[in-house]
Amino acid sequence: MQVMGRRRLLLGFVVSLSLVGGAGCRLDAGVSELVTSIESRQSTLGVWLTSHAPGCGTPAPADDAAGAGHVLFRLPDGHAYRLPARAGRRPLDVTAALDAIGPGKDYMVTGSPEGEWLVVTTTRFGCGEDACAALVDARGCRAQVMVADGEVIHPGVHNAVAPHGAAVVYPAHGVHPMDLFAVERQGDGWSSPVNLTANAPTTYNQQPVISPDGKRVLFDCGTDPGSGLGTSICEVELDGAGLRVAVAMSLHGKRSANHHAAYAPDGSIVFEGTWAGGAEQVWRARPGEDPALVNHEPTTMEDSAPRYSDDNSPCVLPDGRVASLWLGRLKGRKGAGHELKVMGADGTGGEMLLVGVDVVDTGIVCTH
Repeated sequence: MQVMGRRRLLLGFVVSLSLVGGAGCRLDAGVSELVTSIESRQSTLGVWLTSHAPGCGTPAPADDAAGAGHVLFRLPDGHAYRLPARAGRRPLDVTAALDAIGPGKDYMVTGSPEGEWLVVTTTRFGCGEDACAALVDARGCRAQVMVADGEVIHPGVHNAVAPHGAAVVYPAHGVHPMDLFAVERQGDGWSSPVNLTANAPTTYNQQPVISPDGKRVLFDCGTDPGSGLGTSICEVELDGAGLRVAVAMSLHGKRSANHHAAYAPDGSIVFEGTWAGGAEQVWRARPGEDPALVNHEPTTMEDSAPRYSDDNSPCVLPDGRVASLWLGRLKGRKGAGHELKVMGADGTGGEMLLVGVDVVDTGIVCTH
């Protein structure tokens, strides 16, 4: 797990300079400003910061898409957004909202299942160049850099936050090149990190998502750092018990690159798989059954033709609909990108949430 080592070394270097100068020697102005800057940044670590943006001191307004759920995503402009999962709705610019608390850059945003909390990987709030994790309320009105055992949490790309912000699971270097760590919220602080995948046989354990009841975690598990061919979907309980392979990468002798799993309301697991000719498509695994394509069109042929191909990174909305990033609508066209799509649990009734907008394919998250 990455810690604040660089800042501590820098502070030690500055102190050494002052000692070398001796009594009566004036500390260089540039070094003095550096010390002040570091101390100012560190004073915000782990402290709740509030926004003075209009509306942040009042109750949250009713959402006209209540029940439809929301999708969290990032665009190439570097901003993170929270979009009601109905066609024609306008997204909330999470990054712009956070600007009212403190300046910086956001790399990833994920949300809790009930939609109350976000975890943002950011350079804001004293994190500096080594981006760290901050817990933020869904309106962007309050934020806290996450500190555990006196050290700032520097996560990998994709994190997960439990219902009501009770816990956060994040990837970082551990026993393996990439392990999953869990911290629980304790008042205004966080518990010591627990390595959930220390005993995993796989070397890259990443892309976590927490179940709606806050008890279990799905994640990519394999030997490829990019969740490539030979990657399975694994599951572990939030306390590290019950580690298992939930969806194996092998099906009828074929290998898949399984990725970006999500829990569905009916108890199944929805994920991206590549068994169908290597194309990225959305699959569903039910207990005791072989995985089956979600987005397929029954035909008179023995096999089935896919309704959506090049369809990836799915997440499941509270009503069971599946949001995903679809490359197929613009396939073969110049400037084609990952457009945000939503479809029914059975792959029917698809509609576009964002048209002509290329969403960054580091992952999307569905919440209430």
